[in-house]
Formats: sequence, C-alpha cells, structure tokens
Amino acid sequence: MPASSKVRVLILDDHALFRESLARLLETEHDLEVRHCASVSEGVATVAEWPADLVLLDFDLGNEKGSSFVEKAQEVGFKGRTLLLTAGVNELEAADLIRNGISGIVLKHSSAAELSESIRESASRQSLAATGVPEKGHGKSHRNREPSPIVKEPH
Repeated sequence: MPASSKVRVLILDDHALFRESLARLLETEHDLEVRHCASVSEGVATVAEWPADLVLLDFDLGNEKGSSFVEKAQEVGFKGRTLLLTAGVNELEAADLIRNGISGIVLKHSSAAELSESIRESASRQSLAATGVPEKGHGKSHRNREPSPIVKEPH
C-alpha cells in the first residue's frame, strides 16, 4: 500500500455505543478510513462492495461468533486482514482463531494508541505479504510465507 493511501478499516461489533465510539476515535487518525457494522452478514456485504484492508472483529456478536466472518468474507473475495478485538480469549481459542484466519488479537482494554499501532502494523504486513517482500525480524508461521500474528496485550 502506498504511503499516501488511507488504510480502510471496517469495525464489526454488535455493541452500537462501542462500535460508533471506536469509529469516531479512529476517524481522527489522518491515515484511516473507517466504516462499521453490527453483524456478520452486514460485514460480508460491506467487504464485498468496499475493499477493506483490515477488519476489527468482535469475538462475541450476540447470536453469532465473529470467527464465522472470516470464511464467509473470503468467499466474497475479501483479501484483507482481520484483527480480533475482544475482552479476552483463552490460549486454546486464540490458537484456533489464528489457525482459522484471524491475523491477530487485540484486547479491548488496550489503549487507543496501541490499537492504532496494531492496525497500522497489520495493514503493513498485508501489503508486504501481497508483494512477497520478506519482513525483517518476523519468524515463519505455519504457512511459511505469512508473518507471525499480532497478539497485543496492554502495557
């Protein structure tokens, strides 16, 4: 992604107050373009028509699990990365989520600065992976060509 491009971020969370507040916060960042929705079906429809670079995905979407978004989004051609934004998951859940296409996990009690950093880091990894440029300092993952997942805990 060229340095002048904005990172297109989709927030997928069923809690309106959190989702709308996070969208407003991220919209203050000069290099982010933000949209948001509340359900897996809305998220899939959005990425089918708007080329999001990154999805911030809630784990628990009421009657749905956020992880179901990943496969459905890939079916409509979504090529971006997905960061799970959650209050917490255990180690087994985290490993399973990453095996099934989640790019990384950011805890909801992280700071706004940490979240912004995670968004930019993940979006940067996407553009490097898309061009085949190796990433300095990152080990091989189970796919050998993908960078290791981002798992951020607050400092």
